[in-house]
Amino acid sequence: MKLFEVMAPLKPLQNLIYISLEIFRRMPHNKNNLSELEAWLYFLASDNPSDILNIVKQYPAFQELYKDIVLFRFQPKEVISMYSEALSIMDRNTVKYMMDEMKAENLRLAEENQRHAEENHKQAKENQRQAEEIRLLKQQLAEYTKRKN
Repeated sequence: MKLFEVMAPLKPLQNLIYISLEIFRRMPHNKNNLSELEAWLYFLASDNPSDILNIVKQYPAFQELYKDIVLFRFQPKEVISMYSEALSIMDRNTVKYMMDEMKAENLRLAEENQRHAEENHKQAKENQRQAEEIRLLKQQLAEYTKRKN
């Protein structure tokens, strides 16, 4: 099996092998004894009826997939409907995610606001205490100045 070299700088989390379907189709294979991987590659690369029949004989699960493809070829509105439904679900999920993110951000900001309000209240009390202390010190200074004169 030839590997298809991709020049894109990819850093996958898994060990991936890229296979050119065009090259795969041109290579000779033992079509009577396909591995499941080869069956999938033929499924993706070939529209030859003999290949399809061979894959379905060896892996009957592919028959449903081919039925869906044939149905979609003759009823393209069904594909568009499925695609639209998938996009609609993605949109709903995106909106829900964004709302959840906004709720979390609002909660964080409310907590931060509460913390700042508490700090402001403490600072205001400290300012009052210091103002009272200054007033008392001024009063003592005035009394001391009177006694000295």
